[in-house]
Amino acid sequence: MNTIEAHETNPEGSVERIGLYTAELFHPGSVILCRNTAPLVAFAYSLLKRDVPCRILGRDIGAQLITLVKKLRAANLEDLTEKLDVWLSREVERANKDDRSPDRLYDQADCIRFFIDSLDEDSRTVDSLLAKIELMFVDDTNGNLSFRVTLSTVHKAKGLEFATVFILDFDKYMPSKWAKQPWQRVQEMNLIYVAVTRAMERLVYINSDAWKE
Repeated sequence: MNTIEAHETNPEGSVERIGLYTAELFHPGSVILCRNTAPLVAFAYSLLKRDVPCRILGRDIGAQLITLVKKLRAANLEDLTEKLDVWLSREVERANKDDRSPDRLYDQADCIRFFIDSLDEDSRTVDSLLAKIELMFVDDTNGNLSFRVTLSTVHKAKGLEFATVFILDFDKYMPSKWAKQPWQRVQEMNLIYVAVTRAMERLVYINSDAWKE
């Protein structure tokens, strides 16, 4: 099945692939899309480190991560990491038996691991972890997306439009490597279509490891 090309869906705007970039590339009101959440979390911290205000769209995504952390009932972060590994192994095995994609499971585990790694040395507790997760995810209820850079999964961006859209790590995550069945591949193609049609004026493909320091 052929990949949907962005220029076919955005004939009046511009489509670019940018190699190295600086923080000046990202301006308030623009959106950064990725198929998975974990790369967005990592990129959000890269932006914040460079004084670029940003948040990730989807408070429910953060709530799901918080629920998972609480469910594991860890005494500390080391205990949490070990229990997270056990949980992931068990749930992936179940998903494989049920012929379900484990993509979301790996994504959730990667998100939690990144939040753990991002904690300061003087705040490495489970409570601090939960607070960080809650702070990072927002909803569009207050209409504040124009005042910062918004990061969003493609799923969450359905129905939304932005003047400038950056697609993060497209070649790495889209389509998902876990899409094995024909119906799953069709879903992935539909998701790609959603991603490349969110831009009203400018569509830009970027890689997460291309910061020009």
